Amino acid sequence: MKIEKINDNQIKFILNQTDLRQRNIQLTELTYGSQKARDLFQEMMEQAREEYGFEVENSPLMIEAVPVNMECIMIMVTKISSLEEYTDKFASQALDELEKLNYEPRISPPEWPKVPRQKKSGYFCAYAFKSLEEIISVVGRLDFYTGKSSIYKKDDQYVLLLEGRGTQEVSLPSILGEYGSKISIVPGYKYHLMEHAEPIIKVNAVKKLSLI
Repeated sequence: MKIEKINDNQIKFILNQTDLRQRNIQLTELTYGSQKARDLFQEMMEQAREEYGFEVENSPLMIEAVPVNMECIMIMVTKISSLEEYTDKFASQALDELEKLNYEPRISPPEWPKVPRQKKSGYFCAYAFKSLEEIISVVGRLDFYTGKSSIYKKDDQYVLLLEGRGTQEVSLPSILGEYGSKISIVPGYKYHLMEHAEPIIKVNAVKKLSLI
């Protein structure tokens, strides 16, 4: 089991099949919140407290479980301070991805909470480029873009992620397609990049590169 502290309110766990076998627990048991799954969560949080000083106390938790590949599953634990944080865009997108995989958010001792499901329209797309210079050439024409954006490098490609509320701008595909290739998104793709790719610009990539 690997643990990484993201910040004071968020921590990430990576579990592989060996971790589950050692604890005699099936992946499906994480989905339905069995006693074994609760015991595993308590073990995870205790280890996070010992290694990183990550204290849960009485904070409500938002738990997201996303398969990384056939062998590993990533569990993100986020401490929240208000109901509003349950229903922000990040949580809503995570729920949409988990629903496609038949997963449910889970584990907040002693009960397994139900996250309010507030459906919000939005888009999430990714384009691959051969170089950062190609992305710089493209973003100069995206002065109208107001959504989120980030760039990761994986293998020999640079991946530009775009996500926002509402309807995707009609002109985005035509502009981005001149230099890049659209990537077919699968559930958990964003988290796969976060785990396995090199982050180049995590926030406001379009705006930052447009100033160059």
